[in-house]
Amino acid sequence: MIFWGILLALLAAVLLLLCVPVLVSLVYSGEGVVTVRYLVFRFTFPTEEEKAKEEEPEKPVEGKKAKKKAKYKIPPTEKLLAFAEELTPKLWGQVRKLVKTILVYGLRLNLCVVGVDAADTAIRYGRANAYVYGIITAAQNIIRVKVDTIRIYPDFNGEKGEFTLTLKAMIFPVVLLIVALNIAILALVAALKSGILDVKGKRSVNNGTKAPNQ
Repeated sequence: MIFWGILLALLAAVLLLLCVPVLVSLVYSGEGVVTVRYLVFRFTFPTEEEKAKEEEPEKPVEGKKAKKKAKYKIPPTEKLLAFAEELTPKLWGQVRKLVKTILVYGLRLNLCVVGVDAADTAIRYGRANAYVYGIITAAQNIIRVKVDTIRIYPDFNGEKGEFTLTLKAMIFPVVLLIVALNIAILALVAALKSGILDVKGKRSVNNGTKAPNQ
């Protein structure tokens, strides 16, 4: 009885942790920085070490032999097409379930448009408004997006444009887990139906082999 009580408590704790949302924030101003927060944990990409590695020039390594890649037998094209035809319609349904649960909020966009001359700046300013608002409208038809501020303005005397973007997103791990399991099951069923995983053929080969004489 105590064992089942501990097991139920552990399952309840895991379920509760999976229901805690993951917060993702993006800040772009010349270069993008992504921050992922979950409970008390915080991860930033790219890290300071990765930035330092990108800035350092790569040193050529002498006497280093190229690693041989493992050979993988690609299934026939007919089976791959059958697999894609079987999986794609169902896959889109799972992706829609995941996307509907994502909340994007705190969207702040600042865009300064600069052209070659005044006429070019005016044309680019009109295009920028059409592109930005068109993209946001299309995104709002797919996921939940809450816009804070959008500021697009022309600078007829400037020499260089400016673009900054800040947004946050909320994702629930329990939904990610459910969708991932569903996709894995659908992919397995599609692979069996298309013949990529030929389980019957392997069974027939195993059944047809005779045991060696002792």
